[in-house]
Amino acid sequence: MVVVSVRFTAGGYHATPWGRHVNEGVPEWPPSPWRVLRALIATWRRTMPDVPTAQIERLIKNLTTPPDFKLPRGTVAHTRHYMPWFKKGPSDRTMVFDTFVAVDRSDPLLIIWPEVELDNELTSLLSELLKNLPYLGRSESWCKAELVSGGQANCFYAEYGRKISALAAYEPVRVLAPDENADLNTFLVETNDLRLQQKRLDPPGSRWMLYYRSANAFDIDYSSQQRILYDKEPVIVRYALDAIPLPLVVNALKVGEVARRAVMAQYGRMNDDGRSPTLSGKDADSRPLIGHQHAHYLSTDEDCDGRIDHLTVFASAGFGDREQMALANLSELNFGDGKKEIKLLLLGFSESSKQDELGPLFGNSCVWQSVTPYIMGRHPKTYRTGEPKIAENGYQMDSPEDQILREWQQKRTYDPSLPEIREIRQIPHLTAGGHRFSWLDFRYRRKSGSAPEPVGTGRGFELVFSGQLHGPVSLGYGSHFGLGLFFPKGLF
Repeated sequence: MVVVSVRFTAGGYHATPWGRHVNEGVPEWPPSPWRVLRALIATWRRTMPDVPTAQIERLIKNLTTPPDFKLPRGTVAHTRHYMPWFKKGPSDRTMVFDTFVAVDRSDPLLIIWPEVELDNELTSLLSELLKNLPYLGRSESWCKAELVSGGQANCFYAEYGRKISALAAYEPVRVLAPDENADLNTFLVETNDLRLQQKRLDPPGSRWMLYYRSANAFDIDYSSQQRILYDKEPVIVRYALDAIPLPLVVNALKVGEVARRAVMAQYGRMNDDGRSPTLSGKDADSRPLIGHQHAHYLSTDEDCDGRIDHLTVFASAGFGDREQMALANLSELNFGDGKKEIKLLLLGFSESSKQDELGPLFGNSCVWQSVTPYIMGRHPKTYRTGEPKIAENGYQMDSPEDQILREWQQKRTYDPSLPEIREIRQIPHLTAGGHRFSWLDFRYRRKSGSAPEPVGTGRGFELVFSGQLHGPVSLGYGSHFGLGLFFPKGLF
C-alpha cells in the first residue's frame, strides 16, 4: 500500500476539472489522478532534474493504477476578482469566478493506492518529490505532502465488479485519470496546445473514470460548533472578501472599523450583550488596554491590484472559546451606506503567526515597507523659537521617525527577541494595480466619536531591521484597524 497525505495549508483546494471553464463554478473534488501525477512530474523537472528520467518513468508507471481517496470534510466556496486580460489593451481586465473547496488545514487529504508496492528506491524518490511539492491544483492551493503508513478511504474508484457497502450514501463523479500507456510527455501537454494544435479536448494517454464520493462531501456540519475550538488558543483568523467591486486599499481603516463592530455584535448576541476585552480592546471599565495584545483588524491587498481582498484578525493574547465562536460566525461586513454587503469567507484559524503561508502580513524579512500610511499620535516638539527639539536618536522629538522608534522599543520590552530598527526611510507613495496612491488618499480619521484625533497626515516608510522579523508589523495611530501596516519589501 502507498498512502500520500496532503494538507492544504491555506485551507483551500483550487482546481477546475479538465474541460470545464473556471467561471462555471465547478470545483474538482477529489483531485484527479491525472493532476496528481502531473504535479509530481512538474516537481521533478523543477526541483530534482538530476534524477534519471527512467527512474521517474518507473515511479509514474506504478502510480497510474487508479487510487482511492480519503476526502476531508469540505465546503464549496468562491471568490470573485479581476485578472489582466489585455484583449482591448493594457488596462483591460476580466472577472474570474474562482470556486474552490474550503477544508480544515489540519485535516489531510489521503491518496491511497491499496494494491501498489514500491521498492526502497522508488519510495525514497516519491518521499523527496512530496517534500518539494509546493501546491496541488492551482498555485494558491499551497500544501504540505508526505508519505504516511495507512488510511481509510471514503472516495472509491468504481472498478467493475467492486462492491461498495451502503452505496446509497455515495454519489458518482467523473474524474480524469491516466491510462496504462501514459508517458511523461503526455502529462506536460497544455490545454491551449490540445485545442488549437491537436484539435482535441482530452490529453492523450488519459481516460475518464467514475468515482464514488460521499453524498454529503460538501455538507456543512451544524451538529456541534465546538469543532472550531483548538487545544491552544489561536491568535489569527483569516477571511477572504467577496464583493464587486472590492474596496480600494485607501479604505483599509473603514474596513477594519466595520469588522470590529461586526464581530463585537456577534459576540454580544451570543453572550447576553457582553463585551470581550480581546475583541474590543477595552477592559470592563471601558478603559483602553495597553500592550497591543488585543485584536488587530487588518484588511490587506494580497494580490497587489489596489483592492482589499483579505481580512486578518490578529491578537497575540489569543482568542478564547467565546471569541472563536463569534469570529467563526462572522460572514459579512455591512457599511450601512446603501452599498451591498461584503461577504466574508472564513479561511481558518492559526495558533501561530510564524507561518509564511498565511500571507504577506506574516512574512519574514529584514526590510518592511508601508502599505497603508503611518499616522502620528503626538505633535512633533519644537522650542519657542520654532527650532525642532532633537531626541537622542538624532530625529526631531516626536517626529514620525522618533515615534516609530519609541513604539518599537516599547514592543521590544514585551518581546526582547525582536530585532532593532537600524534605518528608517520615507516612501513617497504606494503603487498597486498600476495605480499610484498618495498617502493623502487614504482615509485616516476614525468614525467612532470617542476615538482620538490623528495628528498630521499620513506618510510611508521603509524600516530596516537588524535581523529577520516575522510579521505582522503595524504601528502608530489606527494600527489596530489597518493603518500603519507594513509588508516585506518587494511585494508591491
